[in-house]
Amino acid sequence: MDKYLFNFLFILMLISCIGKKEDLVEKGGIFASIYTNKGNIKIELYYEDAPLTVMNFIGLSEGILKNSVTDKPYFENVVFHRVIDGFVVQTGDPTGIGTGGPGYSFPDELGRNLSHNVQGIVSMANSGPDTNGSQFFITLSDNLTYLDSKHSIFGKVIEGMETVLNIRQGDKIERIAISRIGSSAEAFKVNNEEFAKLKTIYEAQKTDEAEKYISYQLEMISKDYIDFQKDENGIFYRINKQGNGRSAKRGSVLIVDYEGFLLSGAKFDSSIDRSEPIEVIVGSGQVIRGWEIMLLDMLEGEERTIIIPPSLAYGERSIGDTIKANSFLKFDIILRKIN
Repeated sequence: MDKYLFNFLFILMLISCIGKKEDLVEKGGIFASIYTNKGNIKIELYYEDAPLTVMNFIGLSEGILKNSVTDKPYFENVVFHRVIDGFVVQTGDPTGIGTGGPGYSFPDELGRNLSHNVQGIVSMANSGPDTNGSQFFITLSDNLTYLDSKHSIFGKVIEGMETVLNIRQGDKIERIAISRIGSSAEAFKVNNEEFAKLKTIYEAQKTDEAEKYISYQLEMISKDYIDFQKDENGIFYRINKQGNGRSAKRGSVLIVDYEGFLLSGAKFDSSIDRSEPIEVIVGSGQVIRGWEIMLLDMLEGEERTIIIPPSLAYGERSIGDTIKANSFLKFDIILRKIN
């Protein structure tokens, strides 16, 4: 090759590489390089959208955050314990069986214009609202948006998706290296004090939001259900039809029809629509506590509308995309038979 042509091509390649590096520097960010026995994965961490979750991930990765497992980098030699083709690969449990964690939990960071809409999304695994610890997963397919209301997204794979797709159960994280580009990324502090401070702020915000939501629902009940009585447990009820049979007791087997509604009037479940009454053994824990309290107060043949407070329903848990955390739930109940 002509040496002038070679030099020209070399200069073009050099300019191209410099341009890519400058683009990365201009964009900046915090990145995690996950080294596995199958290859390397590079993740962009969304430290501005999910600061608490990213702080947790970096702190554990670098052995900064106090936890009940180790004072060394937390994820070293941790396996991918859960792999579901077309869904997720999951890791972060030092026990390797899916039940372990760092000995603490922290609140969700949801609703921040982040979505599980493409493969490669990195998100926290949990056992319910605000139970994040160390386990996380990477999505293997697009359009898993139903996870958006349940799991905190904190990053996305930008290199090595082919490695992610080749991971099998039992494959291992060897180490994780964190890199920062730009002044904003460099200024993002990760230590025990900052983590505790932000966690406390989030918990206070969630408590305030929960209290406001409960107050709003109680105001709605006082306006829209003025003919309801309230028992000592905080359950509102109205007897629509008196029963004339036996009363239930613990251990009784009841045949019950019901319809469940939000206070907005939206129906979320109905045995009547299915033409399929349910069998309830009182005291077995088969139904929510508010149901058991009311069923023990009813007579065979009675029809009653009840409104159960969150503490006797699902509490701080959300159920699917329909029932929000801290929701009062209304039920029309027919106690058809006591066996």
